[in-house]
Amino acid sequence: MWIAAKNAFLSIVRYEPGDEDDRNDHFLVRARLALDLERVFGAGIHSVETSSADYRFRAILSRKAVEDAIVEQLQHIDYPNFKCAVHVQRATQDPMRDIRYAAYTGVWEAMAGAQSAAHGRPYSSNAYDHEPELDWGAAEAMRDQRLEELHDVGVDDWVCPDCGEGPGYCQCFGTG
Repeated sequence: MWIAAKNAFLSIVRYEPGDEDDRNDHFLVRARLALDLERVFGAGIHSVETSSADYRFRAILSRKAVEDAIVEQLQHIDYPNFKCAVHVQRATQDPMRDIRYAAYTGVWEAMAGAQSAAHGRPYSSNAYDHEPELDWGAAEAMRDQRLEELHDVGVDDWVCPDCGEGPGYCQCFGTG
């Protein structure tokens, strides 16, 4: 299961212990960005960093610890638009904010393409009105352009790509 939170992206899978390991009720929780595990499970978490696996950061956690942490994440949802919430948060809250926003936008665009491929194109926004089908190359170029724009402007100058407003007036985030 993938969990995409404002400040962390996790992959959670069943932990498969070896013959001498009795942790049958545990999960292997993985992250790609430093500190994502700590943001969700606390600073005291025992995690391992490895460069020999696809997810660089890993922890073996009890089912109860994972359930409690995910419930806490759900209880702190305070936004009407996830992508805007990721970007509007201050860089001091998440130094990986711009990288995370670009990655999540790429996921959003890929899933919009999957929706279009499976069900036609029921969704329309100003950003996509000129395209009858999502072009994967164009989606990647758009993501790259957004990342460049994010690096060129500060949060006060940022404009939401969904509604075209700044952080004080963004209709998606509901801060206006």
